[in-house]
Amino acid sequence: NSIIHYSTSPIVLKINPHYKYNKVSSVYNDEKLFSYYVANWMEHIEKYMSTSSEYFLVKAEDLRLDVRSVAKHVCQYLNIDIDLSDVVQELSFSSLKSKSPNHIRSSNSDWRKHFTKRHIDIFKDIAGTQLISMEYEENYEW
Repeated sequence: NSIIHYSTSPIVLKINPHYKYNKVSSVYNDEKLFSYYVANWMEHIEKYMSTSSEYFLVKAEDLRLDVRSVAKHVCQYLNIDIDLSDVVQELSFSSLKSKSPNHIRSSNSDWRKHFTKRHIDIFKDIAGTQLISMEYEENYEW
């Protein structure tokens, strides 16, 4: 969902004039392109997950729930001691959105507003296992 909104934004279209759609709905109506984006996302995630011992995963959802706790865990992982006051403000949703307004649109996941049953089925077929393994979903009942 994020990549679809991002790839149809004016700034991205200016940089990538070969992209053929400038509306989110056009991408959602193109099942082949939607499937490509899902498969691309899955490959991206699989590459990161295959090296998960080499990095500390921070999910945007966790930042929304408790920025201070996430920042504290990151500092512990990196073995650094800093004042978290400034860090917490820099990691707030409003701060992140101001730095990347075309990518961060909402403080809540909004894919459910855009995906039809067909989109969900495509996502389940291609990357449902990844969503479950990353604990974004408990099972295939979504």
